[in-house]
Order: sequence, then structure tokens, then C-alpha cells
Amino acid sequence: MVFMPTEPAPKLERALKKTEHLLKKKYPKKHEHYILEDFFCFHQDRGSIIDWNEARNILVTEDFIIGLIEGLEQEVGSASSVIMYNIGKSWGIKDAAFFKNWFEKEYEYEKGIHQHPLPYVLEAWWWPFTTQGWGNWEVDLSDQKKWLHVHQYL
Repeated sequence: MVFMPTEPAPKLERALKKTEHLLKKKYPKKHEHYILEDFFCFHQDRGSIIDWNEARNILVTEDFIIGLIEGLEQEVGSASSVIMYNIGKSWGIKDAAFFKNWFEKEYEYEKGIHQHPLPYVLEAWWWPFTTQGWGNWEVDLSDQKKWLHVHQYL
């Protein structure tokens, strides 16, 4: 889970800026992260975990997520699915905006994110998740033209 406050409080912002990713400080232009310890920086003395993108993280178990969902279902009943959908949608919108800014800053391209091949952009987006243990994926864009055609009419 990544915490991305929309407008961090000044005190929190100062505290987070003091927490640096030690490898990023040493290798600021490194783009590939193959192991968890490269991507995350564990500050045990502060009780914080920051990732390569300078976002604060928490690690939770699958049981925690299941308990969260079940607790939500107990509290709001069938509305829980709508709430979870909206949480996911909101996270997706924030993640897309974060990724766009990160991609352009990280790779220092002259052209914007929309000028790069989609498979390349998607791979750059998924790479940190692979490092975090979410697994590999394969993008199949064979139907992309069909969906772009349908999307034009929506």
C-alpha cells in the first residue's frame, strides 16, 4: 500500500523529506530494481518504509486485506462493493497522475508520456510492482485497434 497525501501537512512533509532512500542517494540515475531491498528503504529507527519514488509505504498481509473487506461488508452490507470500486477507481486515477509525473521526471525524456509506445510505458509502470512482489505480467495489445475504435464512439 502506498500513501500519497493530496496535500501533505507541512510538519509531515518535513518529516518525510528527512527520510531519504539511501541507494537512490548513492545511485540517483538507477532505473532498474531487481530486489525488494533495492526498491524499498527500511528506516527501522523511524518506523517508516519509503520506496524509490519517495512514497511512504506500509506492508500488510493478505489476511489484513481480507479482514478489511469483511469488516467493510459488515458495516455497510451490499454497498461495500460500490465503496471498494470507488476506492479502486480513485487509487487508479491518483496512480496514473503520479506515474505520468514520475515517468517524465525519472527518464528525463524530451517528449511526454503519450509519445512513447504503450507497451514500453506499461512495462515502466508495472516494473516497481514486480519488484514489490506482485509478479510478472504480459501485455497483449492484439485487440488494441478494435478497442480504440470502440472507444472513439463512447
